Amino acid sequence: MIHTEYILTLDFLLNQTEFTLLTSNLLLIHTEFTLLTSDVLLIHAEFTLLTSDFLLIHAEFTDLTSDFLLIHAELIDLTSDFILTHAELIDLTSDFLLTHAEITDLTSDFLLTHAEFTRLTSDFLLTHAEFTRLTSDLLTHAELIDLTSDFLLTHAEITDLTSDFLLTHAELIDLTSDF
Repeated sequence: MIHTEYILTLDFLLNQTEFTLLTSNLLLIHTEFTLLTSDVLLIHAEFTLLTSDFLLIHAEFTDLTSDFLLIHAELIDLTSDFILTHAELIDLTSDFLLTHAEITDLTSDFLLTHAEFTRLTSDFLLTHAEFTRLTSDLLTHAELIDLTSDFLLTHAEITDLTSDFLLTHAELIDLTSDF
C-alpha cells in the first residue's frame, strides 16, 4: 500500500505542478493581455496626440489661409488705387500737353508779332533814312511837311504795334505763370 500512496502522492504532486504551470501560463497570458492593453492604450494616446496635432495644424492652416485672403484683398485694393492713380496721371499728362500746346501757340503768336514789329521797325528806319536824305537835299517846305506827315503816321503805326506786342507778351507771361 505504500507503493500506491506513493504513486498517488506523486500523481497529486504532478497534478499540482501541472496546475501551477497552468496558473503560471494563465498569469503569463494575463500579463501579456495587460501588456497588449497597455500598448493599445498607448497607441490610442499617440493617435489622440496625432489627432490633436492634426487639428492644430489644420487651425494654423486655416489662419494662414485667412491671412492669405486678407493679403489678397489688400493687394486688390492697392492695385485699384494704382490703376486710379495711373488714370489721374494720364489725365494730368493730357492737361500738361494741352497747356504746352497753348504755350507753343502763344509763343508762335509772339514770334509772329515780333517779326511784324521788326518789319515795321525796318520800315520806320527806311522811312527815317529817306527823310534824312530828303532833308539833306533841302527839300521844299511842302515836301518836308508831306514827309513829316508820313513819318508821324509810320511812328503812330509802330506805337500801335508796340502796344499789341506788349499785350501779347503780358498774356504769355500770365499763361507761363499758370503752367
